[in-house]
Amino acid sequence: MDKLSQELVDIICDYLESTLEGQKTPKLAPYACISRQWKAAVERKTFALMPILFPEADDFVALVDSGRARYVREVHFHANTRFPAPGREGRIGHPDYGYVGASVIKDVYQIELLADLATVMKHMSEWEIEYPIVFSISGTCIRFDEDSPPLEFPIVKNIRTFRCLIRTTDPVDICKLATRMPELRKFSFSIPHHKKRQNSRLADEIGTWGEKLPQLESLEIMGEHDTFSRQRHLHRMGDMRNEDGVDRLCQELRLLSQKRGFKRLRTEYVPISRELFEDTQNPTAKMSWPTLEEFTVLFHEMSSTGEWYLTDEPMGQGPNQDLRFKHDEAAVAPILELFTRAISLESSPSLKRAGLGFQIALLEMRTMLASFGEKEEEPDFLPPDFLPTFVVGYGSLDSFT
Repeated sequence: MDKLSQELVDIICDYLESTLEGQKTPKLAPYACISRQWKAAVERKTFALMPILFPEADDFVALVDSGRARYVREVHFHANTRFPAPGREGRIGHPDYGYVGASVIKDVYQIELLADLATVMKHMSEWEIEYPIVFSISGTCIRFDEDSPPLEFPIVKNIRTFRCLIRTTDPVDICKLATRMPELRKFSFSIPHHKKRQNSRLADEIGTWGEKLPQLESLEIMGEHDTFSRQRHLHRMGDMRNEDGVDRLCQELRLLSQKRGFKRLRTEYVPISRELFEDTQNPTAKMSWPTLEEFTVLFHEMSSTGEWYLTDEPMGQGPNQDLRFKHDEAAVAPILELFTRAISLESSPSLKRAGLGFQIALLEMRTMLASFGEKEEEPDFLPPDFLPTFVVGYGSLDSFT
């Protein structure tokens, strides 16, 4: 086998891998190889994606040495706390991060889990590699505390993409953990519950990213995807604006998206307001998104003022008794107007993709406003009365989806 070139062995390895049925995730265990070329080919495949199941951090450190680290492209840490996956929280209106249903995640497991996460990040920080790394965290819950604050975790400079969509973890802590990755380009996190104090803390944290995450160019924020949870009376958030009547979270997201070098902003089921598209304290100020290439907003049913974007009351009968089905055109119209102005050629000269829509009950209405490149998916539902609002001011529109 040593007489074959490395390129030929790689081709053989690719072919054998493609013929495997029901291939499982590579297991962290020592193995033997028949030649140096075969070993290099196998390791390039085996270590490209490294899943780590708690508590296997020590195995990860032992197996992925400095030589094998050059093959790693993605590291996935699964924060399994030995509890079942969480269902809907019983206290939707008053979330307690660190709870799974009605059961508190035991402190002993959280201590071990955080220690494992710190071990993984410390090991990654020691890799001397030039390739960008994708780092993701999933599982049931991570609860940071005073003994293990996120700002004391190791700094990892080779992480370029970070994803953490755990619903039961405080999003402010996840955002602080992201600042331990100073070369971060793409960041995705979750805000399943929305409260005034939390949104204010998030705004404060995002406001520091210009200094702490200067290379950030893509941000994706995922809200509560369960329509039933979003429309419950217990889910009412109240007015989340500050004493000056400003939604600071949307304001900081707008300022971030307007920063030169920033390319992509996507929010799903996150309460939005006018501050996402304009400076409400200076409405005449000219808005510009010089380098933004994608601007996508999927509505939450409520605005950050605590008011519904829907007009009708719940049905009152049947399985959908708690759901509202009719959108409030008067409430939505100002947002549509501001969004169309924001994605115009004058305001966003680099824009390639834009989308605005919202989901009503089990019927998703997604309206793609502009397609400057490849065509987006067809909208499932487009009310005729929306059309005039969308096309106003689009002298440069190449196509309408």
